[in-house]
Amino acid sequence: MSVFSRIVLLVSGLGFIGFGTWVLVDPIGAFQNMNLAMPDEASIRIELRSFYGGLEIGLGLFLLGCLGHPSRINTGLWLTAAAFGTIGVVRLAGMLTEGYASPTFWAALGTELGLAIAALIALKFRPER
Repeated sequence: MSVFSRIVLLVSGLGFIGFGTWVLVDPIGAFQNMNLAMPDEASIRIELRSFYGGLEIGLGLFLLGCLGHPSRINTGLWLTAAAFGTIGVVRLAGMLTEGYASPTFWAALGTELGLAIAALIALKFRPER
């Protein structure tokens, strides 16, 4: 299961870095792709770049860093489960509350909950370190 654990961390880390980089480079375009109306103002671009870009890249780098230290793989898996799990649960709650779900939101929800579940499975079958 060690290979599975590493794959989960790799995919999670690269996913965070990929989305964070997209927001860093094109903050308005990244959110317009999800059908979110975003005014193109400097303050919004700064906030999107710093919070979504910076936080996602930081999380991704942390997860990739856990790959290099066998004693930190469980920590990375717990972060993956917690981060993607709460993002997915809150997204689902928002979709149900608002009565709105786009194909992009469904794809994001599947990815988020899928990675959270994969991390929990990896933790269940990973030997203690």
